[in-house]
Amino acid sequence: MLNKDGYFQDVLDFRQSQPELDTKLVKEQWLYSTKEKNLVRAMSELKNFSLKTSLPREVMNDAARLHKKAIDHDLARGRSVITIMYACTYLACKMHNLPRTVKDITKYSKIDQKEINRACKLIRRKLNIKLKTIDLNDYLMRFASRLSLSATNTTYAEKLLNSLKDNKEFVGKNPLSVVAGIIYFTARKKRLKISQKDVVEATGVSEVTLRNRIREIEGIAS
Repeated sequence: MLNKDGYFQDVLDFRQSQPELDTKLVKEQWLYSTKEKNLVRAMSELKNFSLKTSLPREVMNDAARLHKKAIDHDLARGRSVITIMYACTYLACKMHNLPRTVKDITKYSKIDQKEINRACKLIRRKLNIKLKTIDLNDYLMRFASRLSLSATNTTYAEKLLNSLKDNKEFVGKNPLSVVAGIIYFTARKKRLKISQKDVVEATGVSEVTLRNRIREIEGIAS
């Protein structure tokens, strides 16, 4: 792609030899062309992601619509359109109550999870997006499956989650970290060969956060 400054210098040089040329119009056309190329690139990335993850069509369509709206509101300024696309995909999953973590969304990309989180907050605030409360049991089942927990151990973890999720100790805490803590607590209680690192990789929760939740759960459930 041509360097932006070099491109406009070429336009200005050409303008001197062609007085009738409207430089402002040329600049607008260049910006429009760039925007269209970025949209095509983002939609291609979204399509590839949906094929790799079996993303439902309605979720993919809402992610595409949300992405276009974000671009129209100039929310990609200072960010890559791909980051915005993945953030919109994550939000679309949330809108459809589809249990996906930021780590799930970034699995097939090189986008940093923190960048996605920041973009999500911006999009939610600027576009006034209200999300449904996530069902922690759905996430528990998803993570338990990833870690190959048996039906018996998953049921134990689910009962523990239902007894603890409304506890005031966890108010304001990342709900996914509570699920992660419960899974590790269950694994240790049942003497399963599941490490903290295994849980971190399965859930996307940081090791420090996981250890904090484990301590809190131990203080209540032990």
